[in-house]
Amino acid sequence: CSSDLFPSHDKVRIIALLALCLVLLPLSSHAGSSSKAIDDYKSKLTKSEVEFIEKETAEKQIPIEILLALFKVESNFNKSLLGARSGKSKERPTGIAQMMPSTGKNLARQAGVKWEPKRLLEVEYSTILATTYLRYLYYGDEGGFKGYADWHKALTAYNKGITGLNLYIKRYGTAKSKFSST
Repeated sequence: CSSDLFPSHDKVRIIALLALCLVLLPLSSHAGSSSKAIDDYKSKLTKSEVEFIEKETAEKQIPIEILLALFKVESNFNKSLLGARSGKSKERPTGIAQMMPSTGKNLARQAGVKWEPKRLLEVEYSTILATTYLRYLYYGDEGGFKGYADWHKALTAYNKGITGLNLYIKRYGTAKSKFSST
């Protein structure tokens, strides 16, 4: 299918529809309906947090369903979650997006915001960093990384890192993981 067949605004709608198929349909078997899955996050966050998430995902062209699935898998919408340390790392994934501080520091610079690790516990700050990372993983950047243009790869890389994604694909033959299939 040629990319010239669809105007750019239709491409965003197509991506959103794919996100619904990839993310909300599997969730609906657990939550009873896809609309309930979306409403669940609204009950766990303040109105201003919900509005901020909606604005940020629209601005960065990240389907909101993708970000909500990430928040659900990473923290079950728990804003103050401190994850477990893994391996020899002294870092702990933090907040609703379970951002590693070393990753967050780089993303803050990329997003043009001041790096403040304690703010990882704020939904708005975590949303800025998470959407910056998802946008990078999916769409790429001007520095040569082309992006994956595949939500399974982007979400698995979000959780495992780019090297971890490559190892995962080598081991399992697919990027589809528990992090990309909720």
